[in-house]
Amino acid sequence: FQELGVLVVNLKTLYLNNILSKYGMAGHLCLVDETGNVIAQNKSGESPVDEIVGELYQSDANDMVRTIDGVKYVVSFDTLSVTNWKMVGLIPIQSLQDNVRHGQMLMTLSMIVGAVIVITLSLIIASKISKPIAKLTEGMKAVQNDRLDIRIEDHTFLETKWLSEGFNGMLDDNELLIKSYQQELMERDIRLEALQAKISPHFLYNTLETINALLILDENYETSKLVSSLADLLRYSISDSNR
Repeated sequence: FQELGVLVVNLKTLYLNNILSKYGMAGHLCLVDETGNVIAQNKSGESPVDEIVGELYQSDANDMVRTIDGVKYVVSFDTLSVTNWKMVGLIPIQSLQDNVRHGQMLMTLSMIVGAVIVITLSLIIASKISKPIAKLTEGMKAVQNDRLDIRIEDHTFLETKWLSEGFNGMLDDNELLIKSYQQELMERDIRLEALQAKISPHFLYNTLETINALLILDENYETSKLVSSLADLLRYSISDSNR
């Protein structure tokens, strides 16, 4: 554990510059030795760190804000424990603000695009749901106008399919009831007509009997015989409705 010598390694500053350039940023990244010399930096040309290099070893904080050549920078640095060198980063505040605005614009744009997508999907889904309901509404209006032959076929959703099938089944049952009712009305009319056909000859027969009685009172027996024969004929015609 005795110190026998010194190992010296020579590195080109270009090599260090290339390393720092890989961590490119909007500002400047510099490696400064303990005497204030800029050993390497990520950008060529004069570095703004030269203006504040004297403050780096006097500041207790690792961050500060400084204005250099009219440009406001956020300065952040850290000290390397082995060499006592400092890695210094200078970022223009304007660049940070531009990044914040850019992020806000992206967030706003994302929100707008998301809102448009949500609204579009909502309209599509609402249209899918409202179309079957509109069909049912039109079908009900048609039924109110005595169009019992209308039928609705819809398989968009399971619920609307059940509704359309229930609607069609209701119309089928209603149509059967109406046909049955119409048939009953027809049978009633036929029975009524048959009854009227029976009643009319009875009235006519009674009238003929009255005329016959008057003829007998007047002793007009020949005419009375004709009227009586006609009454017998009418009586025979209504005696059996099945013949």
